Amino acid sequence: MALALKNMKTAGANVTLNPDEFIRKLNDINPQDIISEIKDDKIMYEQWKKVDMADGKKRTKIVQIELSNAEFVSAVLVQVCEFQQHVSRVRIQYKALTNLKENLPAGNAIVQMDFAENFRAVQQMRYKSAYWNSSSVTLHPVVVYYKDGDDKMAHTNYVFVSDDLGHNIGTVYTILQKVNA
Repeated sequence: MALALKNMKTAGANVTLNPDEFIRKLNDINPQDIISEIKDDKIMYEQWKKVDMADGKKRTKIVQIELSNAEFVSAVLVQVCEFQQHVSRVRIQYKALTNLKENLPAGNAIVQMDFAENFRAVQQMRYKSAYWNSSSVTLHPVVVYYKDGDDKMAHTNYVFVSDDLGHNIGTVYTILQKVNA
């Protein structure tokens, strides 16, 4: 949403660049009213898009796109609607997790995990050949919530480093086995 807000501001709309603040303001104003401030017939804007690279792989990059005013307004309204739905889901998930924590029975645990980011690993004392043979890893942060001996909520944090970049069920299963060990 940050990129959409930047595009709207560049095109002439009076918007904040902070997505959270933008969503709060939508309680008082219709997004159509904000976008109606954009007067140009053609709008050049940036968008994330998968592009074919010279090596045959696809990468997600920011590309420049030009649309008519009507097409731009339509595209932005779709993004705003999708972001509002995303924020709603996040709030529901947050409330559900809070409820689970408050009502967690003794002897049970909540495991919250994510595929954080992929990184290219480099050696500290790098040789030229190491640059061409570097490997990538994924960080998997995990938090386990449980009741301690005094029946108070406690948690333990883990970060798993994996050379499997697939973000698949096999990786999740392996991490859960290690957490449960």
